[in-house]
Amino acid sequence: MKKIYLSMFFFMIYLVSFAQEKAHINFDVKKHDFGTIYQNQDSVVSVNFYFENTENTPLLIHKVNTSCGCTSVSEWTKSPVEKNQKGFVKVVLKLKGLSGNFSKSIYVESNADNDVVILKITGVVMDKKEKTIFDIFK
Repeated sequence: MKKIYLSMFFFMIYLVSFAQEKAHINFDVKKHDFGTIYQNQDSVVSVNFYFENTENTPLLIHKVNTSCGCTSVSEWTKSPVEKNQKGFVKVVLKLKGLSGNFSKSIYVESNADNDVVILKITGVVMDKKEKTIFDIFK
């Protein structure tokens, strides 16, 4: 009977240790500042956020959400990312209708131990730059 209990005990430890193993998503940077952007009629800007899986379990991004309709995620790595491999999330910001300071959030959901990672984009949108006398003589 002791052997059965002992076997069950070790089996439970094995299951618990196996269940705790998860991927870990590590972004190179979590915030991108576009600085000052001059708006044209159909202007868009984009940035790629790069990440690495630092654990043995393959990393899979389930979905990516944004905080605003002017921000979208057009592409991301959809195949499993193995240990020490890299992937990306491409964020696109439509400038139409934006003016002044902005700060937008992007929510990356995955099977990692840090299952939701928040990325940020910031900057300042200005109306189309007017030519000055200095621009004429450049």
